[in-house]
Amino acid sequence: MKKVSLASLILLLCFSVFVTAVSAAAGADSGFQSVNNGHTARVYTDSTFYGVSDNWINVTIEKSTSASFSYQVCFTSPGKMVCPESGDMTSSSKTLSIDKSSLYKIIPSHSQGSITVMLKVYKKGDYYTWYGDISTKNTFTAVRPV
Repeated sequence: MKKVSLASLILLLCFSVFVTAVSAAAGADSGFQSVNNGHTARVYTDSTFYGVSDNWINVTIEKSTSASFSYQVCFTSPGKMVCPESGDMTSSSKTLSIDKSSLYKIIPSHSQGSITVMLKVYKKGDYYTWYGDISTKNTFTAVRPV
């Protein structure tokens, strides 16, 4: 009986470690990074793959400091960039559903691209005062059907 219980416990432990690792690596993620003026934030997606049937890319911004800032969410691939969202970050977390078709400016027809998410941080209400960029450490893949 002890052998069965010990084996079950080990199996359960291995499974929980696997589930934790998979959930932590769910999408492209920057981890918390600091920019000028003391702002610390993170940007991440909910997936590393957006196929033909996916219409939205969910991007979450989190900040660990109380100060507000303005932002742009940009998508980059080698030599190309598009910034489909901007706004003010006043709460600790915000999730944006961004239309996948905004990527079509940087992904050729009938192909796919490896995309990095870049959070451009600015002084609140002043897009001329740039504090820095926070980019995901890994990419996500998006497929463009047409």
